[in-house]
Amino acid sequence: MVAKINTDEAKKILSEENCVLLDVRTEEEYSLDKINPSVHLDLFDDFEKKIGNLDKEKKYLVLCRSGNRSRVATSILRDEGFEAYNVEGGILDW
Repeated sequence: MVAKINTDEAKKILSEENCVLLDVRTEEEYSLDKINPSVHLDLFDDFEKKIGNLDKEKKYLVLCRSGNRSRVATSILRDEGFEAYNVEGGILDW
């Protein structure tokens, strides 16, 4: 089971110094509508390779359009030892 939070919880947690909003939508989606500050890593563009550049000391709130891709990304991150949470409802609920 993937750790999850809702958008209200995510907004509160983002104020923590060690927290990063990770957007896993496509480049096109991200360019049209994004939340600042956020880090963008497209789930379908060498995601597993690129997460090696992320800091494992940080907490990641993972966001996509509706919560499906971010659930997959969160699972991958947690399997690799990251503290990561799926933002349910994604940017649609934000």
